[in-house]
Amino acid sequence: MDLAGTVPPAQTERAIDNCLSAGLVSPAALEAAVLELARPGRHGIALLRRLLDERGPGYVAPTSELEARFLRLVRAAGLPEPVRQPNVGDADGWAGRADYAYRPIRLLIELDSRRHHMSKLDFEADRDRDNRRVAAGWRPVRFTFDQITRHPADVIDVLLRSGVVPHRPGDVKRRKLVG
Repeated sequence: MDLAGTVPPAQTERAIDNCLSAGLVSPAALEAAVLELARPGRHGIALLRRLLDERGPGYVAPTSELEARFLRLVRAAGLPEPVRQPNVGDADGWAGRADYAYRPIRLLIELDSRRHHMSKLDFEADRDRDNRRVAAGWRPVRFTFDQITRHPADVIDVLLRSGVVPHRPGDVKRRKLVG
């Protein structure tokens, strides 16, 4: 509660998502705390209410700053939000969890950080998983932190050419993309 009244909204949003992703708190517990602590003049309550409203039933928090930046980029471009953390399978069973997916067009989005995807074993496991997914009819695309933050228009271009349809097609060209 105190954080929401003292730091920029984006930092409060990231803190909430970090806590939700780590399982430290539930949306219901946050809502109960807001109800309990809300009083006239308390800074941050309106922000918390808005952030909790945006995190309705079934909300899955981004698990990293890279995922949060990707979502901001998708929103800024006027694209629909992909499904977060979908489980993907093939004829042999579970083929892993993707970072995001556009299920209707069978497009998987993986965000590769150096921390989690650059060791030899991680790199090999990612390729094996991608091959299984392709064989099951999915199309994985991979983006790095650098691509998302320094070349956001290229990321959006790949998504558009992969079949993601913007909410309003003319908006994509007019918007300033931020990573």
